[in-house]
Amino acid sequence: MSGKNKLAKMREKEAEYMRNHAERQAQGSSAFETPPPYTDLASESTSSLVFSEASSFGVRSSSLPPAPALVPPPSPGFTHFPPPSPYTNHIFPSTFGVYESILSRTRTIGPHRNEPVLCIREHMRVKSGFDLVLHNGPDTSFEPLAGLTQKFFKRGFGISMPSSAAVLQPTQAGTRTFVPGSLDITEQVEPAAPSIRGRRLEFTIEVGRVRETFQWRERKGPGYSFRCRRHYVLLRRAADRPPDGAPPGSWPPAVQDDPESERDNTSGVLRESEYEDMEVVAQWDTEAIRGTKLTTFKFVGTGATGLLGPRWEVIAVLSGLHICIMEVDQSVAGTA
Repeated sequence: MSGKNKLAKMREKEAEYMRNHAERQAQGSSAFETPPPYTDLASESTSSLVFSEASSFGVRSSSLPPAPALVPPPSPGFTHFPPPSPYTNHIFPSTFGVYESILSRTRTIGPHRNEPVLCIREHMRVKSGFDLVLHNGPDTSFEPLAGLTQKFFKRGFGISMPSSAAVLQPTQAGTRTFVPGSLDITEQVEPAAPSIRGRRLEFTIEVGRVRETFQWRERKGPGYSFRCRRHYVLLRRAADRPPDGAPPGSWPPAVQDDPESERDNTSGVLRESEYEDMEVVAQWDTEAIRGTKLTTFKFVGTGATGLLGPRWEVIAVLSGLHICIMEVDQSVAGTA
């Protein structure tokens, strides 16, 4: 083909393109209405485009499901400690007695002798692996909640409980307790620094997502130095801040005035000056023993709110009762 013919062909195609372009402009449609590979999409009868004022891009109105919310994966090696619920997740009554049985090594726990809720039993370690076991019911046929192992030739001991991730379930009696499971976590209760003002043992346990230290301390004073009369208090060291996970308005707890105590002007928590401004959260005493009643145990202050969690309740009760049993046994042996 000669050069003139080629030039004529090119001009003819150019003129045809310009005519087609002018027609499309007159009709108001895009020059690229259905280019492949979008031809199939354009043929769907139910499709439409929706434009927002903030964007020049369209999205199909029919139907892709909304994108799922982005949830960060849990950090490796992190154990979730469910925050305790206020005022509801109690395993024990706020005040209860411990009652001995003449014919067995089992002691019942309850607000009254005829209302047992839980029980503890002394065991031979070679059979059960524990020296003292707390059961989730008024007799030993119920699942164990915790087991205590005394250290040889020492005042310290270990308390084994379900893991921190254990949840609470309601029981038929209306109380709440751990889902039965293996006692796979052991917390240590160790003697604190010696003091001329009385014996001290302390432990560390998680409260929400942090671990706090608590100390059992013997209360010295008139009326507690003879026969079987003993009085111990459990102190919370982190008394100047609410427990981790505490809802707004739930702390500081309402407390009753005590002539031997003084209220901290900053937090409102009831303190006793002899305890170096630590908060009293539980106590037991053998002052009102009647017959086979071993002791009276009471949760007070933040300890009575449920904010410290169920595992704290278990270790507080089992450690306190073990100390009580040892103290009473030693006192009885000394007066025999």
